[in-house]
Amino acid sequence: MADLNELNLPNEELARVIDPDELPAQGRFKEPLQPGDYTFKLPQVFRGFESIVGFQNEPQLEARFIDEFALVVPALNEHFNWKVNTIPRLRGKDKIPVSDFAYLLKALEVRAAGNTLKDLAQALLVAVEQQSTFKGTVKWGTKCSESKDVYKDGAVQAGVKGCGRKYSTDPYTTKKSYGPNQEFTRVFPIPQRQDGTYSPTFECACGATLRSWPEIDRIR
Repeated sequence: MADLNELNLPNEELARVIDPDELPAQGRFKEPLQPGDYTFKLPQVFRGFESIVGFQNEPQLEARFIDEFALVVPALNEHFNWKVNTIPRLRGKDKIPVSDFAYLLKALEVRAAGNTLKDLAQALLVAVEQQSTFKGTVKWGTKCSESKDVYKDGAVQAGVKGCGRKYSTDPYTTKKSYGPNQEFTRVFPIPQRQDGTYSPTFECACGATLRSWPEIDRIR
């Protein structure tokens, strides 16, 4: 730490001095959209494309509907931040690799001119120009990470890692292996309040404080 006289700060005036009475309100935590079915409308303008890397270091595309480019929930007059990419996942009984981005374009009723990432991006921009809407199911999920120090009792607990439990508003149990020594993968339910709504923060079985994150599922 340095004394003020040791910083050698310049004497030039700042480009803009904001009157204290004109300071914008500081942000505060806003609960995410409760799980359920919603209609989403694309923003009027979209410039939120990002180049990302897939599972085998292949180039992929991500559309980030965040902040000024957030989706709109017309029924609630609210905005919803969401990311969707072209990384495929195995779907259906035949395990066909399909991305959420492909489902989004189908729901928006637009077709890409080709099969390049640029073609997919341009198809989405057509839907933006048309102010298209799509339906989706919001669900929450989170994980008590085994690689991160847990947050507990109002502070990060240095050196104490999470237990690895996964939570969702759409919990399930699946068989991980078969035979005499069967193993199961379980995603536990996120607790609900007395009024039936879900709490965005809750306590894991190991005592860590977790925060839920919303996602759009079943894009249609």
